[in-house]
Amino acid sequence: MRFYTRTGDEGETGLMHGKRVSKDYIRIECLGDLDELSSFIGFAVSKMKDEILKDQLIKIQRIIYLANAEIADPTNKTKLINEEHLKELEKDTDDYSTKLEPLKHFIIPGGGEKASIIHICRSICRRAERSLVKLNREEKINPLLLKYFNRLSSFFFVLALYLNKIEGIRELEAKMDG
Repeated sequence: MRFYTRTGDEGETGLMHGKRVSKDYIRIECLGDLDELSSFIGFAVSKMKDEILKDQLIKIQRIIYLANAEIADPTNKTKLINEEHLKELEKDTDDYSTKLEPLKHFIIPGGGEKASIIHICRSICRRAERSLVKLNREEKINPLLLKYFNRLSSFFFVLALYLNKIEGIRELEAKMDG
């Protein structure tokens, strides 16, 4: 089996329904950002020991796959991200946040290895969200995509704090005086 097609050698790629577009087209940028996010989530999964957390992260990867399917449809008729995905993500975020002390200042991303990887996921998620906003400005997309990835970055932030807490690692306070 060949894993290359040679159809992209001139800088174009295909979307759903056979439409060919430039590889720097905003839809392709969104797909690339989400692919990078899913890859980093896969890296995070490889570092986790907690099976429940692994399952949560893999489920998020599957939802990203659904989001990719929506974005790959230039007709915007494919709608796979729904309110239930959003509600479940909000519930998971709330569950982790109840296990944390309130933040009193900004923190520097980092801490333990697991939390640091999750912070990278958060920052990639923010980039993906910006790509989706740009796409939505040009071609209206499912508004739940924007909401989901906005909430997902919050989930990652809370999860990173939680991982540092259970590993006994203190967050580093961001100070304005250096």
